[in-house]
Amino acid sequence: MNTQSPPLKRVWKIASRWSEDGNAGSSVLDLFRDHKVVFVGRTPEKFSQIEIGDLLVISDGLTVVAMGPALSKPAEITAVPVFFSEVEQGRFDYEDWVLGCQISWVDLREDDFVHYRPGAFHEVRENAEHYRNLYRRYTAENQNDGGFEIQARSCTLAHNEKESTDVLWRNATRYVIPIFQRPYSWGQDEVSRLVNDLLDAFSGRLGGPVCEPMFIGTMQVENRVKCHEEGFEGQHHVIDGQQRITTLILLLRALELAGVTGVIRLPGDYKSRLSTKVGGGVLKDVQQTYLRETLEWDGRSEFITTDLNRYHCNLLVMREIIAASAELCEPQDRSAFIDYLLSKVYFVIIETRAGLSKTLQIFKAINTTGLDLDGGDVFKIRFYEYLRSLGHDESVFNEIARIYDEIGERNDKAGRKIAGIETILSIARHYVATEADLANSSRLSKGTTFFERFFDVVINKERQDGFAQEKCATFELSMQLFKDFIEIRYQWEELAFEPEGDAMENFIGWGRYGSYHEVIFLFCHRFQPDAKEIERFTIAFAKLLHIHSLIFEKITTGRKTFLHELLQCFAIRNATETVDSLISHIENICASRRTDLLWAMNNHQIAGMSTKNLVCRLLAMLDELDTGKPTTDELRSLLFHTEIDIEHIESFNHKNLAEREMIQAEWKGELHSLGNLIVLERDKNRGAEVSNHDYATIKRLAYAKSRFASVRIFAETYPAWNLKMAIARKQALAERITTYLCGAGLSTAPELQTP
Repeated sequence: MNTQSPPLKRVWKIASRWSEDGNAGSSVLDLFRDHKVVFVGRTPEKFSQIEIGDLLVISDGLTVVAMGPALSKPAEITAVPVFFSEVEQGRFDYEDWVLGCQISWVDLREDDFVHYRPGAFHEVRENAEHYRNLYRRYTAENQNDGGFEIQARSCTLAHNEKESTDVLWRNATRYVIPIFQRPYSWGQDEVSRLVNDLLDAFSGRLGGPVCEPMFIGTMQVENRVKCHEEGFEGQHHVIDGQQRITTLILLLRALELAGVTGVIRLPGDYKSRLSTKVGGGVLKDVQQTYLRETLEWDGRSEFITTDLNRYHCNLLVMREIIAASAELCEPQDRSAFIDYLLSKVYFVIIETRAGLSKTLQIFKAINTTGLDLDGGDVFKIRFYEYLRSLGHDESVFNEIARIYDEIGERNDKAGRKIAGIETILSIARHYVATEADLANSSRLSKGTTFFERFFDVVINKERQDGFAQEKCATFELSMQLFKDFIEIRYQWEELAFEPEGDAMENFIGWGRYGSYHEVIFLFCHRFQPDAKEIERFTIAFAKLLHIHSLIFEKITTGRKTFLHELLQCFAIRNATETVDSLISHIENICASRRTDLLWAMNNHQIAGMSTKNLVCRLLAMLDELDTGKPTTDELRSLLFHTEIDIEHIESFNHKNLAEREMIQAEWKGELHSLGNLIVLERDKNRGAEVSNHDYATIKRLAYAKSRFASVRIFAETYPAWNLKMAIARKQALAERITTYLCGAGLSTAPELQTP
């Protein structure tokens, strides 16, 4: 068997820094790697020359750090089948003038890093062979169980005049729709379109030649394996092409039922060439029964028509088309059409010998029709592959599918989408990373990506940064884990917190660490706490996240380590950890940040929208809790459902231009400091009564009518406003917010290690 790497064509060098000057902070290398895609914003005419199979080498600065062959032709990045989050889109120009293509990604080891001349994108010539050899070496090293192989050939169904072996129905070979596919789903529109297109080419009724060869797309199959079904020696799993091949077989049967004459070169076993395992278990039996009964139907006896049997419904559609077609009115015409279908209709068959995981990757790169594999679909299939490797039988696929059904049923019951499979996988990744003791970097990707890498390491023995092979291999991923997190996630919706707890939980989404909300679900899983314990933990954890949001202007990979360190306390191996000890630990960490937070609140200009929103709303919450007893719903409505602005008490852009210049010269950065900021309803702030006016004569009157207690108190306390007052207020508010989040005294807990 040939295990050679496919021949590489041209070599191209692509830079991964998205800026004019190529500064390190603009690198999008992680986006390239995470999505297995590369893109450029310049030289589109050159980038468009990339062909599938060309070798792409990726540089970070002057160093080539990764490579891989192109899996797709260049296209507008908005049309490339890759999902970028809003945050990711903000890191580069997500516009249709940006061109991208998918790539089979290989990270180089440091010993193989290559220094190369700068340039955003260009063809490599003098060192091209070096890169080809380097890629071949990596490919050889990553081969497992016979290696990775793709073969493509042009095929007809049964007869090929040019090459007799280039037929789909090779001797003693059949095709199986695997368990993870969706059922045959084409309806009347799709079937009618295909059959009429075939008739057009067969009869030349659109002005073309009679019996013009027709290409109807690609069909992707896994490599041939032995089987023991009667009359067959081997079989292929169909990854892509189920709808077309099934429809063609049904069309052949419809022509037979209509009556033919003469010598028909139709293989006698063609009705057995296709079988389906879709869904597994009972569903598999139902689908296979539908297919078999439809193909064996004699066209005369009673057939209980049901919309669930899509095969039979489509067979009836085809019989009507045949009966109405002038080109097929005679038996010999129908015989000629059968021969045309068997010998003049072409597929490109892509056969992969790569294991299911890699086969799916290839499918995603080339697929344009048929099964749409999003992240959730891929997880379902790869989890099935993983459990099968642990000895589970095919019926386990139904259990996996049941997880998806459970989420859908829970959402339907709630009347809204509370969670999806990505939500559950995102929570579960933290559990797996913690219990398997994986590196912090492993948990930084989204849930589907995390498990894709986990499965790559366990199943394909591939190397993934942060996923130690020996740790992944010894960790057994169970079905129950995902069921537990589904239960926890939906139970969460039924919890009712007190006003402070409810507000602090909502505030998590206002800080920079909103995605860390899911840690609460890990806490529930680890300790099985009651509602009061969950609320205590939520408040303590929210304070920790808010402290980091307020101290640091940006999230860096290094600053995410505090979560990784905290989650080690959740590990089952830490048997002595309790709810009280964990909350106490978090409170000590918060206390250790007191000096840093107090300094930040006194010295930072709070210009960032997320920081202004968070600190000013937190202070508004404290005033509401101190001055009255709002209900949970009342406080939530005020803080989160009222449209507000963060108002500059002394206007930054005073309406009087002369006043504006004097104010900005006197106040300088204090205009944006905590002392000069306050929450205010948006309609008041942007109305004529407040916007950019004088405080004492106009703004104060509007403040006195605010729904926010903190704003009304301010209006009562300050009949006038000046720089000295703002500085004093800043110091008081800084102390107040710091005391609330960190406590009144400095803990002896060790300093949290944060770059």
